[in-house]
Amino acid sequence: MYQIVKREQFGPVTFLWEVVAPDVAKACQPGHFVMVRMDETGERIPLTVADFNRKKGTVTVVVQAVGKTTFQMMALPEGSAILDFIGPLGVASHLEKQNKVVLVGGGLGVAPVFPQLRLHKELGSYTISIIGFRNKDLMFWADQFGKFSDEFRVATDDGSFGTKGFVTVVLDQVLKENKDITEVIAIGPLPMMKACAELTRPYGIRTMVSLNSIMVDGTGMCGSCRVTVGGKVKFACVDGPDFDGHLVSFDELMLRQKRFECEEQSCLKRYEEERRRLAELGPGGPNPAIVPARKRPHIEDLPAVPTPDVSTAPKPAKNIKTIAPKRTAMPEQDPQVRNKNFEEVAQGYTLDMALAEADRCLQCKKPKCVPGCPVEIDIPGFIGALARRTFRNPIEF
Repeated sequence: MYQIVKREQFGPVTFLWEVVAPDVAKACQPGHFVMVRMDETGERIPLTVADFNRKKGTVTVVVQAVGKTTFQMMALPEGSAILDFIGPLGVASHLEKQNKVVLVGGGLGVAPVFPQLRLHKELGSYTISIIGFRNKDLMFWADQFGKFSDEFRVATDDGSFGTKGFVTVVLDQVLKENKDITEVIAIGPLPMMKACAELTRPYGIRTMVSLNSIMVDGTGMCGSCRVTVGGKVKFACVDGPDFDGHLVSFDELMLRQKRFECEEQSCLKRYEEERRRLAELGPGGPNPAIVPARKRPHIEDLPAVPTPDVSTAPKPAKNIKTIAPKRTAMPEQDPQVRNKNFEEVAQGYTLDMALAEADRCLQCKKPKCVPGCPVEIDIPGFIGALARRTFRNPIEF
């Protein structure tokens, strides 16, 4: 178990944990992340390392509650313990002394960009840091950034502190004022990082971004965090999370980030309903004088809120005679080509191939894929969604 020795709330849904993890702290470098799990039935959550103290043996992460698991994490008080705190994972940021480097952090991205700012200062780089928030009340770590920055600027969407507007407004000013910038590091929401990369593209300035794509295991086995960088498939958990922002296909990544949108919303809705029901029982739950402790209701005892199950939805009508009896072959690199490179052998299905394979797969009467999956994902469920074309754009799979 890993103890939370410090907890700090930065805003309504943003909070900090300082966790005792000596082995992780010993090996941490800027750019690394950890996989966190609250308990045996919990979801794995990737969190970028915001700070580390080798002497104290602690690692600091900053979390934003956006789904069921992160809201549960926010409810944990200081002194609590979590089951898993695995890391450091990913590839550490490759930083070298720069003539002038600009470090941009947007919202939650302020936390992971801080270790890179500190290391650049230690390397002797001239540092210009820009952090941005929706408003002044959500701002955090301004004092720490000021300490390690030769120039420090703040942007707020509503103008309540610093420059009014997004961080890109300030970055544009900095680029025009400084002709000798050699590197920009931008961490934050995907639209923000994309906008920063497009701003620096005409200047030819190397721009590194940290991709916060959806991860499941964090070790490259599941393929969930794949991204296209420079026309090649990469995995954020083992090849990143840092990539050249000018080469990242942000539009594809933002589309992939929405693939579990329905499931996330329904799960959060159930969680909020359960919390509401418990709150109706009164502060602290039922009155101990009325309900014995052993009979007090817990969340798992409450009736579940019905949610749509894509696996039970009607399947597309198909004449089984028109469905290919064998699996659709996966396009692959020619053997004479792939024996000279380290690129992916499998080139992926086109949309038409994926739809044809989905129709064939859904005819399976006793699917063995779910019990065979290490995390028992409802594979027929999302294949059924694919067959019904419940996705946003016709992209290649």
